[in-house]
Amino acid sequence: MTGSESGPTEGGSPGISVLDTDDCVALLRSTPVGRIAFVHDDRLTVLPVTFAWSDDAIVFRTLDGEKLQAADQFQDVAFEVDEWDVRSHTGWSVLVRGVAEHIEDWAEIEQLEQTELVPWAREEWRRMWVKVVPGEITGRRIP
Repeated sequence: MTGSESGPTEGGSPGISVLDTDDCVALLRSTPVGRIAFVHDDRLTVLPVTFAWSDDAIVFRTLDGEKLQAADQFQDVAFEVDEWDVRSHTGWSVLVRGVAEHIEDWAEIEQLEQTELVPWAREEWRRMWVKVVPGEITGRRIP
């Protein structure tokens, strides 16, 4: 799509606009918290993370655990951010489908350290980095 929004989605959902990739990326940049979905022990898991958009990918810090294991396995993952207003019945959501990767290259880590991304959960410092390399970015808005 070339415009910022189009009409209803295919199949017709009046009042729901499809967002183009540029608008989706702008919304990804506008919020610090998203949810990553991946498979762990043959079960779908969805966890919140503080993240940043950096070099056309989602990046976040983590500890050794489920999210890092998914990245070590180069799992297909989904990442979602959204916002809504209950009173006005408006909102938006962005869904990124891609591959999780454990970032181990020291130069890339050094660059990410400059983003000043600080996890909200600070009881133990999250020293490892994961990125989600997008394969598909889609978004919807209820105006």
